Amino acid sequence: MRLHLSSRPENVALAREVLAGLAETVALSREQYDDMRTAVTEACNNVVQHAYEGEEGLLELELRVLRDAVEVVVRDQGIGMDDHAAEAAGDLEIGLPVMLALADRLEVGNGPYGGTEVSMRFLTPGVAALGGAHTNGDGPPEIVLPGVQVSARVAFSRADLAETILPRVAASLAARAHFSTDRVSDVQLVSDAIAAGTSELTNGPHLEVALGTGRRRLDMQIGPLQAGGAELLQRRSLPAIERIADEASVTAIGPDEVLLLRIHDKA
Repeated sequence: MRLHLSSRPENVALAREVLAGLAETVALSREQYDDMRTAVTEACNNVVQHAYEGEEGLLELELRVLRDAVEVVVRDQGIGMDDHAAEAAGDLEIGLPVMLALADRLEVGNGPYGGTEVSMRFLTPGVAALGGAHTNGDGPPEIVLPGVQVSARVAFSRADLAETILPRVAASLAARAHFSTDRVSDVQLVSDAIAAGTSELTNGPHLEVALGTGRRRLDMQIGPLQAGGAELLQRRSLPAIERIADEASVTAIGPDEVLLLRIHDKA
């Protein structure tokens, strides 16, 4: 899966939420998860602190579950690094010595579109590979939230992977948008319902979700869904959507459909 964020300090916590959801999916041990969490936090902090010289830019997290290993890639499109720095990763920046100590393999180099790419492999004996369409670093999912500042974009190689990750991300963003505790729980419920209902309705194996926040508002756009899939998804998730979402609409993008949900906290 891939996560696209801006390089704001508070978004490091979103990256950790995604990792926690993946750890739950593949049943990582506490020790395995703690090592990954610490290393990923350091890699993301390096992007926030160094990649854009005080400006905001792209922070990308890519996770791949292989047989007996998990690969984590953190990318930016910032100022980059020269070849000598890539070879001297252990002394390069704050945080890299920690990553070297925790990851079973660490590679640091230039990203495919500029900037820096940090690739870490963690051995996880007994963990089975997760199949699905390969998610590459070609760019954010092409889902547009009209009139909304997108806070996070998530691309899953298999729709069922969203079940442990999407509710965490959505609830974190709702809390950031100053939702009440009860309304954050509502966001988790509708996210659970949506994630559980998409597996047979996507147009292809993958699923992409864009989330945006406003003043006490959370927008969630889900796709690509097959023709008629958005309506079926609404029916499957009707109790949650009907009770929790303030708006629900369907948009066609070529042969695909996307479902847009808008949730307010009016307290």
